Amino acid sequence: MMDNNDRRSEDFKPSRRTWAPFVAAIGTALTITLMAVVVYYCLKSDQVLPVRSISRLPRTVFPSLYVLDIQAYFPLADDEVSEQFNFTFDGRVAIKLRCVNETSNITMHALHISINESSLSLVRSSDGLAIPFASPAFKSDPFSEMVTFHFLSNLLAEENYVLTIEYAGKLPDDLRGFYRTSYMKDGSKRWLLITQFQPTYARRALPCFDEPDFKAVFNVSLTHPASTIALSNMPAVSVQTLG
Repeated sequence: MMDNNDRRSEDFKPSRRTWAPFVAAIGTALTITLMAVVVYYCLKSDQVLPVRSISRLPRTVFPSLYVLDIQAYFPLADDEVSEQFNFTFDGRVAIKLRCVNETSNITMHALHISINESSLSLVRSSDGLAIPFASPAFKSDPFSEMVTFHFLSNLLAEENYVLTIEYAGKLPDDLRGFYRTSYMKDGSKRWLLITQFQPTYARRALPCFDEPDFKAVFNVSLTHPASTIALSNMPAVSVQTLG
């Protein structure tokens, strides 16, 4: 037998059929409100938010050889950090290229490096002809992590060229590209400079074609203090002491 209190509880017990449309209505109202807010601010603001491009490099030129020279500026111990030894590096790269489709520009990867425009040169290998650069000579796109060099005349198909670039960069501590890390010895912090180019970090150390389709040979020269050691995954061809 049910008393009066039990009967009232049963009378006011909500059913799923009662709540379901109500919850759905709230969800729809919130969605419409959020969409209206987003549209309002997009129309109100003139700012265009950048979206990183996932485009691939053009298949107009292919590298076969990089001749790379690097000199880094870093302290041998933590207490020697100065304006001169400030975790930066200078680079010079000469890239031997094969043009497969006629083009008036070359696009490659480059990120967080400063290119010296006055140092740029492009020479046709068959006759030594210097190809003139346009003005400006290049345009960088940090969102696609690419740089495009522009020329006043076309590169011809089936011809070889050498593109030379001087540039500068910083030695960060983010484990990417050409970076710095440290260890302790005799109570003093010592520094290591390391490269990590996989999967897409070579572009932080030099302008290059940083995709698997663009494999090439590297000839690397590294200038470093005589008291430090340079190691590579290949044996050294020669070692020279600078006066």
